[in-house]
Amino acid sequence: MTYKSIEIPEKIFDGLSELKHSNETISDLITRLIKSSKESNNRLLQSTKDKIKKNLNRALKKFKDDTIYLPDNWDGQGAKNFGESLWQDLVDFLFLIYVNLHAEGLNVPFPLVLPNTDGSLDIDWETDLFELLINFPPDPEALIHMYGEKIGSPKHELDVRINREIACVVVSEWLKKIL
Repeated sequence: MTYKSIEIPEKIFDGLSELKHSNETISDLITRLIKSSKESNNRLLQSTKDKIKKNLNRALKKFKDDTIYLPDNWDGQGAKNFGESLWQDLVDFLFLIYVNLHAEGLNVPFPLVLPNTDGSLDIDWETDLFELLINFPPDPEALIHMYGEKIGSPKHELDVRINREIACVVVSEWLKKIL
């Protein structure tokens, strides 16, 4: 499958089958999810978006301070450092998720953000209702890996590698479905 000039293997979408409507193709699913995300974003007032951004930045400040300034080889075994641009991409990614959730009246706690030795960042939610781990790579063209499960409901498992452009929409839709 090709989406906006990016070749995406069909198997990447195996974890998204739960989000599909009965006769919907993967392409239709992606289009529907992106449209839904844009509609959610448009419904919110700018003051609400500013408040979400402020709260997100405040919640992630400690993680930023603890990770963004790590030097190369911060673990003594060749780990890569993190750049300001990766951090900003991650904040923008989370912002879109929280805007989508807020538009639906859903309140989800802010996740932990943890460094990986390959220069990627892990976004880690662990709540009483669900667990979700997202590996956010430094290369914007690399696929994001997500694994999530609703506690006590294996049928609501999400395990997918997907491009960054649609990953925030998939996360938002999955969270809307399980909450």
